[in-house]
Amino acid sequence: MSFPHLSPDEYSRFRTRIDAASPTDVRAIRYERYQLSKTSGGHSAESYDDRLPQMQRDHAKQLRGLAEENAAIDDAGMENNDDATDRAGNSRTPVVYTATMDGQSVTVRPDAVYDTVWADINCFSGEADVQHRTRQLKVEFKGALLDGKTLLVVLSSASPDVRPSKSFAADELTAENVVVLRRHPESGDWFAFGSREVQPHLLGREGA
Repeated sequence: MSFPHLSPDEYSRFRTRIDAASPTDVRAIRYERYQLSKTSGGHSAESYDDRLPQMQRDHAKQLRGLAEENAAIDDAGMENNDDATDRAGNSRTPVVYTATMDGQSVTVRPDAVYDTVWADINCFSGEADVQHRTRQLKVEFKGALLDGKTLLVVLSSASPDVRPSKSFAADELTAENVVVLRRHPESGDWFAFGSREVQPHLLGREGA
């Protein structure tokens, strides 16, 4: 979470407000979220004008991440869990799961769903970024297991050195129920974790 001093409920309420806000209102809500997180942590908050350049950068990054996420979902033929209809145009209810983790109630909504998986898609721009096993991923894993599915973690990155953390990759409990793949956002190629060879058969994709 980018706002560590907000409770999961506070963060969820801001997320709901941002998703429903008009383009003219969303920036003010983002600033309110930032301001509350800072003051809740005992820190002073920048003024709106001083914070504005960072909010603009964050918004541009979010748009890039959303485009990469949607491309991965479409490429794999999964259902976008933000959509109220499936690919055939039928109504669907987004998958949501709530569990207690580290003493807190955490509600998650996977980015995409498939016949056999829940998917979480994360976008990286660094050369050697690391995906940690976050509280969100832990809860998504529990929810996927209860749904009889595997948790698919997609690392969207052009760098072959992006990887899950050692503890994430070595966790014996989840070794058979978590799949980590990397997708190159420009070429659309998929890679198994630790491999630099294109894997065209992953997720049912057929090779040339």
